Amino acid sequence: TLLLHETLSSIYEKLSANRAFMSPHRSFIINMRYAVRISSNSVTMSDGLIVPIARGEYMTVKKWFIEYTFNAERES
Repeated sequence: TLLLHETLSSIYEKLSANRAFMSPHRSFIINMRYAVRISSNSVTMSDGLIVPIARGEYMTVKKWFIEYTFNAERES
């Protein structure tokens, strides 16, 4: 457990320089390294957690996932 006295948006702002992190919904920040599947309304994480995708954000999340996966494969 991590206790912080900051808003999620301010934490995301700090993390956004690292392309691995994204916010598919205003209540979540995810590390794309652990995303294993994307559907039209959710991202499934490697531990089985299902993270919702905000309405209208599917294409943004899908593009981010594809770009992150492609770049990660090129770097390895």
